[in-house]
Amino acid sequence: MHEGERFLIFATKKQLELLINAKVWFTDGTFKCSKEPFIQLYSIHCFVRSGDIMKQNPLCFILMTRRKKEDYKAVFHAIAALTPGRQVEEITADFEAAVWSAVCCVLKVPVKGCWFHWSQAIYCHIVDAGLRAAYKKPGEIQDYVRYMMALPHLPYEHIAGAFQQLKDRCPADERLVGLTHYIEKSWITHKRRKPESWSTFRRFLRTNNDCEGWHNHLNSELPHDHPNMYILIPFLHQEAEKVERTVQLVCQQVVQRQRTQEAKSKQAALEKLWDKYASGQYSTFGYLKKCSKKRDHAEEAS
Repeated sequence: MHEGERFLIFATKKQLELLINAKVWFTDGTFKCSKEPFIQLYSIHCFVRSGDIMKQNPLCFILMTRRKKEDYKAVFHAIAALTPGRQVEEITADFEAAVWSAVCCVLKVPVKGCWFHWSQAIYCHIVDAGLRAAYKKPGEIQDYVRYMMALPHLPYEHIAGAFQQLKDRCPADERLVGLTHYIEKSWITHKRRKPESWSTFRRFLRTNNDCEGWHNHLNSELPHDHPNMYILIPFLHQEAEKVERTVQLVCQQVVQRQRTQEAKSKQAALEKLWDKYASGQYSTFGYLKKCSKKRDHAEEAS
């Protein structure tokens, strides 16, 4: 309990053991499976790897009655006490400010923003600015916005310079000026959401979509939304019991993270672009142009 607010943490010994040994934690929350006084089920996930085989697993479940910075700080303090000797070096999360502040204060490791949520945030602003139709139509506006959307593909130290060059080339459209100002204020000069926190260059795991996928699975398995704890906790226990079996199957190279052939092809193409840019075969704008043509931006995230 913290400031009258409560949280409950659920994890087996095996889950905590895996959490202690994991280098990267992925976090996300869902609201459909919690019932008052709890408003959110928050979970921490990590990949288990054996050679080239890997699979993400839920390793800690937290029911929370509030989502302020102080609440997350209390949660992470409790998790820190449960994971002595933890090896976490980085946490991937959405851009919830309270989470970022709490992680930095308590766990003192870098937070990397989820690329999917970054794209969603930019695309929502595109829609709000009345640019959706123009963005869908080939032309100057589409090209400019797609260059902006491709900025995360750059090494973080190149992003601010590339952004400034794009800003200087901004077409004379008030909507684009507003979008550019938003990106600068929220993603270039923001004290926490700096480019190093959302650059995806050379990052093979760029999202926490596996966490969201698990939450969708959990919500679909439950008999109805906002179940009471007598229903939810047995489901969470079943998921916890699956973890040990999954680890065994990964070690036996029987099960792995499912990736479509399309996703594999996109990743292979992106790795080639990374290598060519790093070797100087592409200029910054040549590289951005290549990345801007990739059809994995926010229109698919909307």
